[in-house]
Amino acid sequence: MSSFDAVSSPVSDETREVVEQAVGHEESAMLDRAIEHLVEHWGNERPCPYCGHRVWDIGPVVELPLFFGDGSIAVVTITCQRCAHVVLLNAMTAQLLGSLADKVVEPEAPIHE
Repeated sequence: MSSFDAVSSPVSDETREVVEQAVGHEESAMLDRAIEHLVEHWGNERPCPYCGHRVWDIGPVVELPLFFGDGSIAVVTITCQRCAHVVLLNAMTAQLLGSLADKVVEPEAPIHE
């Protein structure tokens, strides 16, 4: 898991090394892209909407099964370090999958009658 401080530098070299050893290069690269996405879209001033804290933990990447139909969705968890509020970032929509995107099969849309 990486830490993202909305005010300072996203990830130290030491943290990146630990993440790469623990979860492998692909997930580490995805977490780096998630941090870049958050800085671009959240900016440097995004406090937790519940407690106002500005330091977030990034990761792990998890797969959530779809309730209707077959398939799943990859999300990156973003957790407030103070109150544990969790935000889910859709890895496909945020274009975080990189080389893994070719392996993803889009689920069929459910049929509504």
